[in-house]
Amino acid sequence: MIFQPNKIIFHHTGARWNDRQFNKVNEFHKSKGFPVSALGYFCGYHIFIEKDGNAIIARSLGEVGAHTLGENWEAYGICLAGNFDVEMPSEAQKEALGKWCDILMKQSKISITQIYPHRAFRQTNCPGDNVPDKFAAYAMIENQISIIKKTILWLQNFLRK
Repeated sequence: MIFQPNKIIFHHTGARWNDRQFNKVNEFHKSKGFPVSALGYFCGYHIFIEKDGNAIIARSLGEVGAHTLGENWEAYGICLAGNFDVEMPSEAQKEALGKWCDILMKQSKISITQIYPHRAFRQTNCPGDNVPDKFAAYAMIENQISIIKKTILWLQNFLRK
């Protein structure tokens, strides 16, 4: 079976640790028997975003993930560190999420209507009460607006010369 992503599913770790969470998640997924990725990680998500916005690519963008039962063969998985039942994603996380959704959408021709929270496919609260279902789509739109604003500023400066 070939990995053919047609959607993006976003998650949270559900943990409120202030330090980096990727290594803990990677070890937890290893203990659960998740398959090792082509990049050498056990983390089931394609992209893992720390609270400071640092993104770790845990699975090659051409390989199946291990993040949402029944959806892994057709979905990219993005996870944000944090417990969004009791906190909000940081601005840096929101910006990184928007950028990565944009990249994945362009790479695989995924529509903005095909970005989902984990809870859309499973009886879970993930990615938390404080995160609306369209959070990642909004983050991607905000990323696009930021790019347009930067382009306009560049053009204005260029035309002044």
